[in-house]
Order: sequence, then structure tokens, then C-alpha cells
Amino acid sequence: MRVAIIDMGTNTFHLLVAELKPDGFMITYREKVPVKIGMGGINLGYITDGGIERATTTMKSFKNTLKEIGVERVLAVGTSALRNARNGEAVAKKIESQTGIQTQIISGLKEAEYIYLGTRAAIKMGLE
Repeated sequence: MRVAIIDMGTNTFHLLVAELKPDGFMITYREKVPVKIGMGGINLGYITDGGIERATTTMKSFKNTLKEIGVERVLAVGTSALRNARNGEAVAKKIESQTGIQTQIISGLKEAEYIYLGTRAAIKMGLE
């Protein structure tokens, strides 16, 4: 099964596709796009129209890539900018209406947990 994770960060959106295997997973595709949704407004507590346009354009592109690759499941997470912006939920809903990709806006604690788990999966940390 092919699965994808989309990390919708303040500066960069990351798309990671993996093939699930019985003994783990294998990354088969990755893409980074400098969306900069925080530019121009995040210090004032919102995502600008330009940021929204860059986000939706990037997510439409990711959607096309996912379709081409044959991804079966997608998890999209919004982090700091979407979490802190007054219009973060509205931006996530607009992306969903235009792409069909639902975004989970996660807490800072959940974001830290995902970073830890991803790092632990990527490198041996001497914890065993």
C-alpha cells in the first residue's frame, strides 16, 4: 500500500510517499515546496491571500502527484502557521474544498511527538 504524509509548515510544505512493507516502510517519493504561508501576515496572526493562494496551488500539485503515483491514504498536517493564524481553520477548509485533502491542524506537542517518532524511525538513537 502507498501512503503519503504532507507536512504543511510555515515556510515549506513537504510531501513524503512511502510503500508499506511487512517489515516497515520504504520512502518512494519526496518533494519540498517553499510555500511561505506565514510571509506578510503571521506576525499579525493571519495568513494572507497570497499565502492562501500559494498553499492551495501547492496542495493541488501534490494532489495530482498523489493520483499519478497511486497513493491510497493521505495524512496532511498543519503546524505552526495554521495553528496560530486566526484564519488557519478557514485556510484548511479552503484547501480541502479545492483538493479533497483534509488537513489536521495539530498542537505543538503533537508536532514535537511526530518529529521525535520520525527521527527515531530514520536513525538509530541508541535507545534500545
